[in-house]
Amino acid sequence: MKTALEHLPEKQQAELARVRSILLAEFEVAKAGRGGGAQPWRRDGHVQKIMVGRREGTSRRENLE
Repeated sequence: MKTALEHLPEKQQAELARVRSILLAEFEVAKAGRGGGAQPWRRDGHVQKIMVGRREGTSRRENLE
């Protein structure tokens, strides 16, 4: 499994960077919302890994477009 993004086209790299920033921002909002700041198990949460995979039933070529 590849862990770097250099093998992907520039457009797809930028798209994944945007998705990552949105996910992390929304995670921070979820941690802070609804009194989550008062609960240690929510306040201390963090994202360990973001995994990207191919949609089932699609070819590799379709996922690059």
